[in-house]
Amino acid sequence: MNDVLNTFAKRLLQARLRAKFSMEKLSEKMNGIVTKQAISKYEKAKMMPSSTILIAMAEALGCDIDYFFRPFTFELDDLKVSFRKKSDTTVGDQKALEVQIQDEVERYLEIENRATGATEGCKWLIISQNSVQDRGKIELLWCY
Repeated sequence: MNDVLNTFAKRLLQARLRAKFSMEKLSEKMNGIVTKQAISKYEKAKMMPSSTILIAMAEALGCDIDYFFRPFTFELDDLKVSFRKKSDTTVGDQKALEVQIQDEVERYLEIENRATGATEGCKWLIISQNSVQDRGKIELLWCY
């Protein structure tokens, strides 16, 4: 249960960062059915939401419920990420982009794993990412 709770907590934080929502804004988007204090407890893995709240959270954040429980297969923290950014790029934009990159790579690895049977021991290099506003393609290079 602890693994599920920790995975949920980290995925909730990532979904909120990707949507560029504060805890208070997420609470508002959910019509106040959950407080920002409860959201904080969810993100710290101290509490698990009910199914009603989970559904409302997924809708407010624009993601599927299964996203919250998908295991992590790629950690962006393991890489040194640097951005060449415009002067109007905020820290929130940068965090949202990092979460988007992690999600895209995880999805790609899942497809690759299903197609070839395994991806363990493979290394990935991110070649380029279009602008945050474009939310464009992430180009990857397979290294082996």
